Amino acid sequence: MARNAEAFAGTNYSQGPDLAFLFSSKHLWMANGEPEDVLRYARYAGAGYIFVTSRDVPTPLNKVLLGNEEQIPPLLRLLYETTDGSARCRLFQIN
Repeated sequence: MARNAEAFAGTNYSQGPDLAFLFSSKHLWMANGEPEDVLRYARYAGAGYIFVTSRDVPTPLNKVLLGNEEQIPPLLRLLYETTDGSARCRLFQIN
């Protein structure tokens, strides 16, 4: 993940502040709701990146972003993905 550390320099929108703390960036708490509404809020709030993991509380947006890549909304670009044992993590840039 070190090679992608520059990706965390912007505002991180996620369910937990871990990555924002690790990379000294700003964190916004991810809201629950319909994926379109949550993404609209993320853009409005100035989030540049969305981080999701299978260890997060299940939400409609997490299900979309951790599912099939064909489901990912076009305004998001997948930057990084990893699997650590049973956990899956993805980092997206908001376009």
